[in-house]
Amino acid sequence: AYIVDDNIIGETHYAGISYFKRQGAGYYGPTLRAGLGKKGEKINLSYSSGFSFMAVDMGLSYIIPDKSERRNFSDNLEGLGLELGIRFWVVQLVAIHTEKTSYISLGYGF
Repeated sequence: AYIVDDNIIGETHYAGISYFKRQGAGYYGPTLRAGLGKKGEKINLSYSSGFSFMAVDMGLSYIIPDKSERRNFSDNLEGLGLELGIRFWVVQLVAIHTEKTSYISLGYGF
């Protein structure tokens, strides 16, 4: 996926691997992702569930902002947060809630 502008790590390319079990047109299972942004990185472990053109992901993310680009976190907090992703065809909304901030990013994927 391509995240237009993550609030913490900027423009991000997000990729991962999943182990899905299929049930008809539906699928579900764990997913591990890594996001490489212009201002940091993100690692996500989530549980994904979906069917044909729509999916929902729920899990934990660990955000590692660049040391020179610390915008929303204090020096002692890297960024453990809850993440929710909703995908409808190629459009994705990725919401993150951390101890210090919450935000939603728009993404495009395949």
